[in-house]
Amino acid sequence: MKIVRIKKAGQSAWARMDKEDEFTLLDGAMAPTKQHARLGQAGVSTLPACDPANFLALWNNSRVAAEKLGRAIPTEALYFMKPQTCLSGHGDKVPHPGQGHNMILEAELGIVIGKKAKDVPLEDVAKVILGYTCINDFTAKNVVGKDKSFPQYTRGKGFDGFGGVGPCVETTRPDPEARIRGFINNRMVQDYPVKDLIIQPEELVAYLSRQMTLQPGDVIACGTSLGAETVVAGDVVDVTVDGIGLLRSHII
Repeated sequence: MKIVRIKKAGQSAWARMDKEDEFTLLDGAMAPTKQHARLGQAGVSTLPACDPANFLALWNNSRVAAEKLGRAIPTEALYFMKPQTCLSGHGDKVPHPGQGHNMILEAELGIVIGKKAKDVPLEDVAKVILGYTCINDFTAKNVVGKDKSFPQYTRGKGFDGFGGVGPCVETTRPDPEARIRGFINNRMVQDYPVKDLIIQPEELVAYLSRQMTLQPGDVIACGTSLGAETVVAGDVVDVTVDGIGLLRSHII
């Protein structure tokens, strides 16, 4: 099932995606109701696919990228946090941080938490995952490395709009062979399979739940591979994950 967040009559709600622009509202137990909605009808619009208290993102979690760039294969999750204010959704406008900033796209698979999770055993992880989504972990690359004594991941990845999430949450786990792709103006610049992730989604949730209590709606960006390229104002940037959909951002 593909789940989306929509705004209807000024209120946010969960809904099942029936078609690209048609939805059935869900109740608190994620069960479909008899209420239907359509984009543009009665002020219905889509929102980012989740509303996280915690937006966690992985670094150096691609085997191919680590080997190509000469990085050590990590034995534990290397992660940082993005502020909630960076959140953007499918079709949103994302401001470029301005002249002198090297803004890049990073196409990633995202995990959305469905239940409060603390110290979750690996065999129970599926019970706390709501589903999976597309992520664009935009980065001002020059900011991250500006101070040689302290990599500024939160600052470089925390500009408004720099956390693209959407267009939906797919409740079925992507196949290991599913491709994660990034596009700039329809030109593909990233293309790698889910199996390239060094630490797989279930392992990530189990590991992170030992560090902190994960809340419903939290999102984990699983990290990116090779091909992250610079984007500029006017670009249309897409992230796709097989079986989930397409997340589009307009750089302004």
